[in-house]
Amino acid sequence: MEVLVLGGGYGTRLFGRHNSRTYSPKGLIEIMGRPCIDYALGAFSEDLMDRIILETNKEGKSFYEHWLSKSKFKDKTKVYLEEVSTPEKCLGVLETISIVSNHYKFSKPVLIISPGNLFTKKQDKLITGYTSGIRIATYELNSLIDAQKYGVLELDSEKIIGCIEKPLKPISKTIRTSCEIWSPEVFSLLSEWNNHFDSDKVGDFINFIIKQEIHVKSYKTDGFWIDIGNEQDLQKAREMLK
Repeated sequence: MEVLVLGGGYGTRLFGRHNSRTYSPKGLIEIMGRPCIDYALGAFSEDLMDRIILETNKEGKSFYEHWLSKSKFKDKTKVYLEEVSTPEKCLGVLETISIVSNHYKFSKPVLIISPGNLFTKKQDKLITGYTSGIRIATYELNSLIDAQKYGVLELDSEKIIGCIEKPLKPISKTIRTSCEIWSPEVFSLLSEWNNHFDSDKVGDFINFIIKQEIHVKSYKTDGFWIDIGNEQDLQKAREMLK
């Protein structure tokens, strides 16, 4: 399966205001001597991943190219430069995915991951159990308050029947991680969404897809998961991966 790694954000929640002298992509933060992107890609067996497309911005390109030159993934990875975003005005994640999709014209399902998503175990079954539409790696948090930071899911067994982005009053503790498989028909609906709605609200886009009667299913994450969104999350990740 093809893989799209979304490495173009500036990590302002983690790093604060952009500083060109100290900037390094969030995906290259080291935990236990390994960059985060190694953990994200390492959650899947190499033989399940065909081409890897690593999307990044102008500021991150040289950093990721240096990482790639020494990476075990270098022979199957292509760095894609998204040229529109700047530290002052970063594209929404759905706009970014649309740009990459238009360039590569995806004709098969694609695994989309954030390099800040860390897992403690392999998640191969997300890929091997995929059939159609969208399949999302989901995770159950400890509290409803924690769920306010994520896309919160309503499930009917493995079927996802609702998704709300960062709700004030979450209806469940089950959330979507930034690790999911999309079919080509999902990519084809991005322009319609981006023309009318917030391109940063991926959870609400997922809800839009559900209303198009496209299958959206849950894969329950094996082991522990965390997304490095801020300094507190980073410290938790370091404890989790000891």
